[in-house]
Amino acid sequence: MQTLIRDVDRKLLIRALKKTTNEVNEKVFNNLSRRASERLREEINLGSPIRLSEVKEAQRSIANLARSMEEAEIVMVRPNDDDPLV
Repeated sequence: MQTLIRDVDRKLLIRALKKTTNEVNEKVFNNLSRRASERLREEINLGSPIRLSEVKEAQRSIANLARSMEEAEIVMVRPNDDDPLV
């Protein structure tokens, strides 16, 4: 997760996190330092309103980056906890 966050453009990440679940937000924020997490939360909350289509496009871009990184064996994306690694 930290590798993905580090490689994502900050503005793209902010747009993508404008409308996500608390679970997704916490996964991202828990992989940042406290200071970086606070700064990111602030940027998300202070940013001007954007279209939902822009948020969804940013989320798709990050998902595509994660898939590319997985194909290049840079990161491992686990689909869910119902299929644990052994």
